[in-house]
Amino acid sequence: MKRRIGPAWVVMHEGGWQPRRGRVPEGSFDEKRAIVQMAAIISAHAREQALKQEERAAERHRPVTFREVAASWLTWHEELSGATPKTREDYRYMLAEPGAPWKDGKGTYAGVIMQAFGDRPAEAITTVEIKKFLVSLDRAAKKARNVNKHRHVLHSIFNYAMKDDTFALPRNPVTACETRREMPPAPLDFFEPEEVEQLARTAAS
Repeated sequence: MKRRIGPAWVVMHEGGWQPRRGRVPEGSFDEKRAIVQMAAIISAHAREQALKQEERAAERHRPVTFREVAASWLTWHEELSGATPKTREDYRYMLAEPGAPWKDGKGTYAGVIMQAFGDRPAEAITTVEIKKFLVSLDRAAKKARNVNKHRHVLHSIFNYAMKDDTFALPRNPVTACETRREMPPAPLDFFEPEEVEQLARTAAS
């Protein structure tokens, strides 16, 4: 790497550069000044490179956040999982940042998952934290099906993060969290043949 120091205090004389006479003005360099400046530039460059190396090392060893894991899972889900467009849209909705505007601009996302876990190191999130989050949804009067959807997304994200080719997390903290009991769908009530005939007679009359 070459760095320009500044103009040399020299003059062309008899076919070669010779030092000029007189006091070297500020901003120009004779040999002595150039050596001092060269050493300062080399030292500054070394400090800069050391700082960059430390930053790269810190980045390599920085715990990955839940937000980063979720973003990677969402990309995988949209590209490789084969999920329907409606399912992918639901996941993007559930993993939106709190306060992010809707596409139509008429509101903002609640972003409850990111608000609770976005900045946390993914490996540090515990089962107790997940349980407390799901309970907070219960207390917010969310339906059991909605709470289970949030649990399912969190469980799927951590399962993805446990793969060796993703983040190699040691465990899934959602596994021990219970699902909510959902009310069964209302039974279908069918008309008997004689009831249909009676309806037809009534309609005809």
